[in-house]
Amino acid sequence: MAEHEFSWSLDYSVGIDILDYDHQELFATVNDLHNAISDGTESDVIVPIIDRLSKYVAEHFQREEHILSEYNFPFLADHRRKHHEFARVIYAIRHILANCPERLSYDKLLNFLENWLVRHIMGEDMKYKAFMRGDYGRRDTDIVMPIPSKKDSEAVETYDEKRKEHELVAITVHVPVQLANIIRRCARVLQLGGEKADRLEELTDPIGYLNNDEALKIAKIVIQ
Repeated sequence: MAEHEFSWSLDYSVGIDILDYDHQELFATVNDLHNAISDGTESDVIVPIIDRLSKYVAEHFQREEHILSEYNFPFLADHRRKHHEFARVIYAIRHILANCPERLSYDKLLNFLENWLVRHIMGEDMKYKAFMRGDYGRRDTDIVMPIPSKKDSEAVETYDEKRKEHELVAITVHVPVQLANIIRRCARVLQLGGEKADRLEELTDPIGYLNNDEALKIAKIVIQ
C-alpha cells in the first residue's frame, strides 16, 4: 500500500472548536486504521478500531446535529440524512468484519473513509460554517470546550458534568402498558452510565439488524 499522509489542517476548520476536535479525532482514527492495515495487523486489532470509529462517528453526528438544531440550520434534514447514510455503511462494515471479513477490501475501505470525511467536511460542513458566521459560543448553553483526552481523567469528568447539564433530553414514546416500566428502567440505566449502560447500548446496536446480504449491499463500495 502506498504511503500517504492523511491529516487534519486548519483548512478543515468549521469555526466551532468542539466540532473541529471531533474531526481531528476522526482523522486520527482513520490514520490508526491505515497504520494497522499497513503493518499487516490481524483483524482482531482492526475490529476495535472500526468499533471506535463507529462509536465516535455516532457521538459526533449527534453533537453536530444538536448544535445545528439549536441554531435552526436550514439544511439540517439533508445534513442528517447524509450522516445516516454514512453510519449505515459503517454498521455494515462492522458486520462484514465480524461475519465475512474476506469480502472486505482494506484499500477500498481506507479510500472510502478518507474521501468521505474530506468531502463531507469541505462540502457539507462548510455550509453551516458560513451560516453560523462565528455565532456559536455566544449562548450560555453552548458547549465550547474541546472533548479532552481520556488520559486526563479530571478534564473528562469536567466535560461529562457539562455534557450532562446541557445535553440530557426528555423523550416521549408510546409503548404497551406492560412495557412501560422496562422503558423507564432502561432510561435510568443509560442515565447512570457505566458497564450496564454499555451492555444495553450493545443490545440496541444497529449492526444486529443486518444479515450478510444486506451488509454486503450497503457496503458494496468497500467489497473485494
